[in-house]
Amino acid sequence: MLKALELCRQHPVLPDYQLRRQLRLHKKLIKAEHMKGEEIRSFLFSILGDGDSEKTLRLMHETEILEQVLPEFGLAHCKVNHDFYHHYTADEHSLRIIRFLEEMESAILSNPTDLVTIYKEYPNKKTLKFAALLQSAGTLSGMDGESGLTGFLKFIGDRLHLKTDEKELLEFLIKNIYEMVETALHQDIHQSTVIQKFAQIVDNQE
Repeated sequence: MLKALELCRQHPVLPDYQLRRQLRLHKKLIKAEHMKGEEIRSFLFSILGDGDSEKTLRLMHETEILEQVLPEFGLAHCKVNHDFYHHYTADEHSLRIIRFLEEMESAILSNPTDLVTIYKEYPNKKTLKFAALLQSAGTLSGMDGESGLTGFLKFIGDRLHLKTDEKELLEFLIKNIYEMVETALHQDIHQSTVIQKFAQIVDNQE
């Protein structure tokens, strides 16, 4: 089944309804607990390295294979976040974030300091997209508070054998997602005090 998905990636084609049906019917043949952590990480990060990974991830989601490989993403399935920032269900929101990021790859540059340029030069795109997949999982995991979220992210990092820098970046992005949204949408990002406050949170340029 994973081989079929791999072939769809290599020869950018979408499976017909018969193959989609077979993938969905036999999804339970794939179980994360029966796969090595390194195997899952390698498979997912290989997909996330593509410039159009959203298409593959959406196909996996529609056939419910993504939830088998990454059960943490399954927590977001059809979940509604009752806040100002989410206009879609949590799972759809995650996939749209990834699509937005990938659309910047082909966007026309307007100036050397804009978001497109920064993203194109950013070295950790795979981890950024992975964080997008899990952006709602922490709050939906049932593990309360800051310590609960830390434990949840540690569990994922250990299970998938993420590298230390990947774990640290994943934790930062998910823990501070609302702080980043609040700063971008509701603060004057040209004010020195806003810049200084956010710089203290970010801690480093990357």
